Amino acid sequence: LMVVLHSNIGQMNETAFFGPADICIEVVSPGSEDNDFGKKFVEYEKGGVKEYWIVDSFRKESRFYRLGENGIYISQSIDANGDYTTPLLPDLRLNIATLWQSPLPDVLVLGENVKAMLK
Repeated sequence: LMVVLHSNIGQMNETAFFGPADICIEVVSPGSEDNDFGKKFVEYEKGGVKEYWIVDSFRKESRFYRLGENGIYISQSIDANGDYTTPLLPDLRLNIATLWQSPLPDVLVLGENVKAMLK
């Protein structure tokens, strides 16, 4: 998943995006671990993607990286409430436990939660 902030919408046209995404989110699939944690990590870092999120449902683990001023990813932590926040989307609070919840929350409930965060 590629997130492009409104401030960078000028880098898009109908068929392509020119420049790095603001956030790239990879959901680890069986067999993609080396690619997600290795090759893509390096490519996104070198390419200037501001944040790289890796969601690994097999390990029930999420990793978040933010590009430092030196162009190197810095691992980010979740807060005491188990939420990840980013200055790129200041109203977003991603509760990590929700990713592993079983059963998953109702789609309508999730939609309302997202709407509330983006007000």
